[in-house]
Amino acid sequence: PENEQEDSPSQIFPPFTFLFTYDSNILGNLQWADLDKVNEFFQNQTSAMLGLPVNIYSRYFATNPLALFPADVKSFPDNQKPLLWSSLALMDGLQEHVDVVEGEYPETTADGPIQVMVSTDLATELGLQVGEDYMMFARDQVINGARTTVSIPVRITGVYMARNPEEEYWFIKPEMLKERMMVSEETFAKRVAPMLTDEIYGAFWFLGIDGSSVRPDQAMPLVYRTLNFAKVAAQQLPRIKLSVSPVDALISYQRAANLLTVLLFAFSVPIFGLLLAFITMTASMTVERQRNEIAILRSRGAMIAQMIGIATVESILLGALAMAVSLPASAGIAMAISKTRSFLDFSAPVGVELNWNPTTLYFGLGAIGLTMLARLMPTFQAARDNIVMYKRERSRSMRPPVWQRFYLDFLLLIPAAYGLYQLRQSGSIDVMGASIKGDPFTNPLLIMVPALAIFSCSLIFLRLMPLIMRLFTWIFSRTKSVGLMMAARHLARTPSTYTLPLVLLVLTLSLSAFTATLAGTLDHHLHDQMYYRVGSDANFLDLGDSPDSASGPMGGAPASASTNALGIEDPNPPGWFFLPVSEYLKLPGVTDATRVGRYQATAM
Repeated sequence: PENEQEDSPSQIFPPFTFLFTYDSNILGNLQWADLDKVNEFFQNQTSAMLGLPVNIYSRYFATNPLALFPADVKSFPDNQKPLLWSSLALMDGLQEHVDVVEGEYPETTADGPIQVMVSTDLATELGLQVGEDYMMFARDQVINGARTTVSIPVRITGVYMARNPEEEYWFIKPEMLKERMMVSEETFAKRVAPMLTDEIYGAFWFLGIDGSSVRPDQAMPLVYRTLNFAKVAAQQLPRIKLSVSPVDALISYQRAANLLTVLLFAFSVPIFGLLLAFITMTASMTVERQRNEIAILRSRGAMIAQMIGIATVESILLGALAMAVSLPASAGIAMAISKTRSFLDFSAPVGVELNWNPTTLYFGLGAIGLTMLARLMPTFQAARDNIVMYKRERSRSMRPPVWQRFYLDFLLLIPAAYGLYQLRQSGSIDVMGASIKGDPFTNPLLIMVPALAIFSCSLIFLRLMPLIMRLFTWIFSRTKSVGLMMAARHLARTPSTYTLPLVLLVLTLSLSAFTATLAGTLDHHLHDQMYYRVGSDANFLDLGDSPDSASGPMGGAPASASTNALGIEDPNPPGWFFLPVSEYLKLPGVTDATRVGRYQATAM
C-alpha cells in the first residue's frame, strides 16, 4: 500500500508549458542534495537558453507515503491500519495561491513536531483540527547501516483551500494534493531530509513560459533550443525527463504549415502566372515607349551597360516606393482574406493577428527582384538594336517570340494531359485529406493541371492569332472595307503589340472561372464530407443500460438480466437497453431521427 500513492499531473497544460519529472518508481529515490544543480540550472538558465521570459517557476517534491497515526502511537503497529498514507510535500509559491481558512501557514522549527498544513477536504474527511499532533512512520530507513522504522511527529498548524484551482500555477490539481501534508522548503531541507534515507520520491519542475512573442518562422529554432535545454538539464540531473513541452505541437504545426504552404502555392499558380504576365506586360510597355530613345542613344555611342544601369536605377527607385506603399496595403488585404469563409464571403467574425517578420520583407524583396528582372531583360534586348533595326521591327515583326521558337506552348500540354489522365484514374483530388488515394501531396501535378492547361491553351491561342488575322485579312480583301482589311493586316504583321494584353485578358477570365468553380466544389465537398461523418444535423450517442444495472446512465428501461416477470431464469437474457427512437422525436426542434452505426465491410 505504501507505493499506491503517486503524484502524476493529469490535465491540459497551456501551450508553452515545460514540465520536467523524475520517475522514482523506475530510477529510485533521490536525496535533497541531488537536486541542488538542477534547481540552480532551472532558476538561472531557463530564460537565457529558451530565449523567452519565464512567467511561472514552481517545484514539487514529496516523500514516500508515510503511515499516519495518532500522536500516542509510539511504534508502527503491524496489525493496525493507519489513518492515512500521506506524504510530506512542498510546492513553491503555495502561500501566494491558497487561502488559510484555519490556523496559519506552517513555519520551520528547530525541534518539536514538524508543522504541516492540510487541505480542507482532508480535514473534513478525517476530522483533523488545527493544533492536533500526529505521528508518521517511515519504514525501511537505513540508519547507521541498519534498517529501522523512523517516527516523525507532526502538528497541524493550518487548513488551506486553493484560491483559484483553474489558474496556471496548479500544474498538479489541488484535489490531487488532498492527501499531502504541506511543509515549507526550509522545513523539508532542515528537518525532513536529515531524518529519512533517499527522501525525494516525487519530483516535478514546472516552467510556464511566455510564448506571446513567438512567430511562425521561429517554431523550429524554438524546438532546437528546447531539445538542447532538455539535454543540458539531463546533465545536471541524470535521467530527468521532459514530460510536457511544446515540441510535438511545434513540429506538427511546422509540418502542417509546410503542407499548407505547398497547397496554397499550387492553387495560386494561376495567380502567379497572371501577376507575371501583368509585370512583364507593364515592363515591356515601358521599354517599348523608351525604345526609340534607347536606339538613338545606342546609335550615338552609348554602351549597353549604361542602358542597363539607367534601367536598374529606375527599377530600384520604383521598387522602394512600391515597398513603402505595399506594406500597409498588404496588411489590409491580409486582414480581409483572414475573414474569408468561402468564395467572396467575408463574414468570418474574427480575423487573424498580423505579425510582421523577416519572411514578409524577403518576399517583398523577391517581388522587387522579379520586377527588376522583367524590366532589365527587354531593356537589354532593346539596347542591342540600333535605330535602323528598331524602325524595321516597328513595321513588321522580325521573328516570333522565344516560347514559339521552342514550342513551349505544346510542351506544356504534355504534363497537363498527363495530369488529366491521372485525375481520371484516381477519380478526385482530395484536398481535405479524407483519403490517401486522392492526397494532393502524393502527386502535386494534379493540383497544377488547371494552371498548366490554362497557360498552354492561352499560348496556343496566341500562336494561332496571326493565322486567324491573316484569314480575316484575306476575307476583308475580298470586300470594299479598306479599314477592316488594314486593321487585320496590321494585327497579322505585328502580333507582339497585343500578345501580352491578350494573355492577361485570357488568364484573368480563366482564373475567375477556375477560382469560382473550385470554391464551389470545395464547399460542397466539405458539406458532404461532414454529413457523411456525422450522419445528420446532430449526432447523439446513447450509452444505453447494461442488463446488470437497475438504471443506466442514459435512463434506459431497467430490467433484470436473467429473470423474467415470474422470477424464472431466462435462458436468453436480453442485451443492452436503449430508449426508443420515438422518445427523441418528442424533443423540441427534432423533426426526424434514426439509428446509425459504423461497421467494417469488405467489397467483393
